[in-house]
Parts: sequence; C-alpha cells; structure tokens
Amino acid sequence: MGKENNIAYLYMCHNNPDQLRRLAKILEYNKDMIFVHVDKKVDKKPFLEATKNCSNVHFVEDRIKNYWGGFNSVIATVKLMKSALDFGDFSRFVFLQGADYPLFSPKEIHLALDNSNVEYCKAKDITNTKHKGHYMIWGGYWCMDCNKNNFFIKCFRFILSRINKLGIKYRPGIFNYNGEKWHIFKGGAPFSITGECAKHIVNIYDGNKKFNKFMKHKWAPDELYFHTIIHNSYFKDNVSKNVIKRRDGSETLLSITYFEYPKEAVIFTKAEDYYWLKNTGCLFVRKVNETSKELLDEIDKNIKA
Repeated sequence: MGKENNIAYLYMCHNNPDQLRRLAKILEYNKDMIFVHVDKKVDKKPFLEATKNCSNVHFVEDRIKNYWGGFNSVIATVKLMKSALDFGDFSRFVFLQGADYPLFSPKEIHLALDNSNVEYCKAKDITNTKHKGHYMIWGGYWCMDCNKNNFFIKCFRFILSRINKLGIKYRPGIFNYNGEKWHIFKGGAPFSITGECAKHIVNIYDGNKKFNKFMKHKWAPDELYFHTIIHNSYFKDNVSKNVIKRRDGSETLLSITYFEYPKEAVIFTKAEDYYWLKNTGCLFVRKVNETSKELLDEIDKNIKA
C-alpha cells in the first residue's frame, strides 16, 4: 500500500481527541495517513471514538507513557515511524504533536514538500558551545521519564538540578559511533524528513543500543536524538537552510512548525493570527487547543476555500 509522494503524519498526543478528529478531516488527501500515539497514561477510547469515521487515522497499539523532556518521547516517535514504515511506502514523514495544526491545505503542503530530498530538521552543534545552559543539556544527568510527584524522585531531581546549575560537565559531549566522533546537535522537536531518512533513524535506533543509552538521560532527547543522527550522516547535506524568524525578527531553528516560547509556550487563539502565521514560512503552528476555536475556524475556512 502507498505510492510515491504520500505523507505519513506522525502524531503524538495525550488530550483533546476532538482536535485530532478535526486535524484528520482537514488533512484528508490522497493516501496520506496520520499515525497516532496516545500517551499510555490516558485512556485511548475517546480518541478512537472521535476518529471512528476517519479512514486516514491509524493508532499505534504498543503505547508508552510520555513525560515532558524525557527519552520516552523518542521511543514513541520511533514507534510511529515503524508503524508508518510497516504500513506503506511513504515518501515523507511529518512529525506533529497534539497542539499542532496546519496553516495550509494538504495539497499546498504537498506542493511544498513533494519531489524534494530536503530534510527539515535544522539544528546547531552544541558539543563545543560555551553556553552553560546548552552544554549542560548533554553535560549533566537528567531524570525525566518518571512520575515527578513521587517524593523520592522529586528529591533526586532537585539534587540533580542543583548539581547541573554549577555548570560542571560530568558527561561526555561526543559519542563514538564505529570510530566516528559524533557531536551532539540540538534543534526543534517538530521536523519533516524523507522516508529514506526515517529508515536510517530506525536502523540506528534498533542497531546501536549504546547510542540510545548515551542519549537517554540528556535533556530534552526529542530535540537532540534525531538531529544528532541526521547531522552526523550524509543526510546533513540535504538539511533545509530556510530561515524562519519570529515576530520580533529573531532567527530560529524552526523548520516547518511555528512556535513561540518566551517564558512559556504561547497559545494562539485569535482569527487574525492566521494571516501573519501563514507568512512565517512554516506549514504548521504550535500551540493551539480548545481555546483556539476562533483561529481554527479561520484556518479551516481559508484552507477549504
């Protein structure tokens, strides 16, 4: 099943099943599919019910509990990749999260991504950085895949945070991969890659458990793991060089999804937001939620026009 230039959307969520239904309806196009991983900490039934009439949605059965900033998000993403690779021959993979929504029609998304070997996964080398906040991403030990409300875990995390604030690098910033010295790269969690690149990532994940162990207790692995693999491979030559700027004019590492995080994540809600968001150079926006009905209605109206 599947032909060239079909897109596999990899969708990770833990709430708002109605938004998944809405997304599935708006992205219904050709043989594109949405592969969904629902956080194991929540009931999957509302998501199944919401999408029961959506033929383009496929759920991952083998779920995992996700925690913000933890390695389990990498595991869940790889599960989504494997599910799509087993399902059909998709030319492109687009990673989305539950708070993401398209700014363009699926046909326009195809026009932007089809017939291209570009990997939309920009990142920067942080192995040699002198920025304490950046080198402690890999230079310290982070315990994120756990219940942070557990008293002993809270104490352990508190001690680690105090140690990490000292800025003393006590973990390596280079991974030895078959004699190659891999630097660590950091980028944004949303990305879009070719099917061949997805296969390469899955092969690394399955074939090098030492690399998985190396990345497991860094922070946050979903902004490091895939980027590090890509930027230490021949796929790095195909990484997009497009420049995405925020409203304040600052350049970012954003590739396909517009996101603002000054001190906390910005939730976009107003209809007028659509008109400047679509001019950012991104195909999707994060974050939208149940308070964003005005914006989502405006997007849908223009996409379907």
